[in-house]
Amino acid sequence: MLLQYFLVFLCGFTCILAKNKEILFLKNTIQGLSEKKKYAESLPYLQRYRKLQPHDVEFQILYAQNLLFRSIPNSKTSRQDQDIYCDQKKNYLEKVSPTDTRQCQRKKTLSIRRHYRLAARIFAKYVPFLEKQWIANPNKQKKQPMQKLANYKMRLAKLYFQFGFAETYAGNPYKAIRAFLKSSKFAPERKESYYNIASLYEILGKKPEAKVYWLKYEKIISKKQDSK
Repeated sequence: MLLQYFLVFLCGFTCILAKNKEILFLKNTIQGLSEKKKYAESLPYLQRYRKLQPHDVEFQILYAQNLLFRSIPNSKTSRQDQDIYCDQKKNYLEKVSPTDTRQCQRKKTLSIRRHYRLAARIFAKYVPFLEKQWIANPNKQKKQPMQKLANYKMRLAKLYFQFGFAETYAGNPYKAIRAFLKSSKFAPERKESYYNIASLYEILGKKPEAKVYWLKYEKIISKKQDSK
């Protein structure tokens, strides 16, 4: 009986060690690939890490960021990542027919849109959670050093800005505007947020609202020019 208990304990302990070893390997691999901007290559490792550590908010956010960065239009990295399917077709076919080319483009478009939507869902779940942890609690704010609080606000401004991009490309302009407004709340001098809000309002045909944010955008540019 004692031997059985010992073997069960030994098996459990070995499994824990193996899991911790895998987690460490995944973290190092993900961080290395993210630093090298190899966003597509990092995604399988991030998916596995999320299964092992579902409550690690930082890596949930990193997964959303890498989904977004690998899919942003006009990005050299994203174009390389998105050509995987078509490159595989070229390996098997000497000539790619127009039908194959259209299938490649359609599959890429659907894949990219899924990435944007998934990134937006992850941002929607975890960025407000971080805001609540870092900023929303007045008692915590009083205890935080000023520099640390300022760093949290800058980080939230960046995350909400990325959230806004994900919602924009996912086809949710109103949600994108709300995210960009949140970003401008934490970084009111960041002109890009106002530019995106104004552009989205114009696309939606809301010219009076767009004008408000174009003026804010131009005001920041004028202020920076005057200070030079």
